[in-house]
Amino acid sequence: MVDQDGPTLADALMQIGVPAAPVLSVSDALRHPHTVHRQMTIKIGDDYTGVASPIKLSRTPATYRLTPPIHTK
Repeated sequence: MVDQDGPTLADALMQIGVPAAPVLSVSDALRHPHTVHRQMTIKIGDDYTGVASPIKLSRTPATYRLTPPIHTK
């Protein structure tokens, strides 16, 4: 199985009824169409991009005002 690429193997498994999906890198997962559609990334200012809340409430949506603190030693 090492010589097969993830998407091809996942498709073959799904065709025979096995739930499967390729493993994505973090950057690929953040650019995935499903991630984009669900608005799962946020941008604060010019230099911070993060993961948004997966909980989507219509009356009280999540807000993002500040970036996480940067800890230095």
